[in-house]
Amino acid sequence: KYNYEVIGVMEDFHQTSLKEEIKAIMFEIPGEATRYDYMIASVEPTDFNNTVASIEKVWKELVNDTPFEYSFLDENIQRQYDEDRKVSSIITIFTCIAVLISCLGLYGLSTYMAERRFKEMGVRKVMGASVNQIVTLMSSEFIKLIVIALIISVPLAWYAMDRWLEGFAYRTSIDVLVFVYAGGAAMLVALLTVSFESFKAATANPLKALRNE
Repeated sequence: KYNYEVIGVMEDFHQTSLKEEIKAIMFEIPGEATRYDYMIASVEPTDFNNTVASIEKVWKELVNDTPFEYSFLDENIQRQYDEDRKVSSIITIFTCIAVLISCLGLYGLSTYMAERRFKEMGVRKVMGASVNQIVTLMSSEFIKLIVIALIISVPLAWYAMDRWLEGFAYRTSIDVLVFVYAGGAAMLVALLTVSFESFKAATANPLKALRNE
């Protein structure tokens, strides 16, 4: 049986990763120097080397049977999320590769469509269609494909994010604006990719398309 005198109560705080629940903890002030296992100190970074040397000196005076070792609290906290950062880096790299491949595919598809509908665009220009109307007409087909892709990908992305967040004891909710911004960014990238060929086809001389008709 042990008797302790309570001299203060602290608010709950995270001792480990956010993936684990907050556990009860008790801080004890040892009555003997030999019972010190470790200590936490807040130091100023301006004169760090001298401060560490002073702490080491005091440590050796109080605890002469344990070597002096130190680490930074922020680095210890960051190490708890090393695996998540590695996964994030891998996802980012593959996402960039996927976006690049998608843009190349869209550019090739827009080039093929512009060549296939070259005569149609010439006829439309002769009939009075403006450049904006032709660009909008060609881009609308890609917008439909992007919308279909978003309808398929958004539920899958939401499911994957929700499963990942389930690994945290204290988790945030998934904001729908994340998918709105992602969809808007995908739409913008796709339109910028196909706009060059669409504009090129819309501004071409219609006589080149109709001279063999």
